[in-house]
Amino acid sequence: SKIRYVQFACALECARSTYVWKIFLCFRCVGFWRHFMVRFLFKFSFLYNLQYKKCPIFCIGENLEQRNAPIHLETIKQQLQESVFNLSPTDFKKIIIAYEPIWAIGTGVTATNHQAQGMHNFIRNEITKKYGNAISGETAILYGGSCNTKNAKELFACMDIDGGLIGGASLNAADFMAIAN
Repeated sequence: SKIRYVQFACALECARSTYVWKIFLCFRCVGFWRHFMVRFLFKFSFLYNLQYKKCPIFCIGENLEQRNAPIHLETIKQQLQESVFNLSPTDFKKIIIAYEPIWAIGTGVTATNHQAQGMHNFIRNEITKKYGNAISGETAILYGGSCNTKNAKELFACMDIDGGLIGGASLNAADFMAIAN
């Protein structure tokens, strides 16, 4: 039989006051070990951060190949199922989800309003299926793919986008304040 290697990457960002720490879990595993390591490392990181009163921001997103295939919805669903969907409803209510399309991070290319809203709606529907309407409605889902002064207002006007995870635009105080206002 063929051994199939699968690469899985997730980022768990933990915000505390004005500082942000990132823990990146990137590894290659086979079959059972892949699932075991994803669940173990995510759960360990999540519980550690809750213990120290940090607010975990779980980042998910697809690369350009997955977007164009199109298997982007299946990719996001798998990322949710192998990580945060292993949490109890009580623990899940304590996290924030951030959709960060990998193809848009740092490239200056951003998802259209339609693409971003569509993915946020998909994520919210998956949360509803797993945890119900109440928890889904309370869960903040942020957009984090090259959000800037030119597109922030339109993105944040979308029904399922609850805010932004601002990267490069936060390096310029004037730009960041324009986005925040």
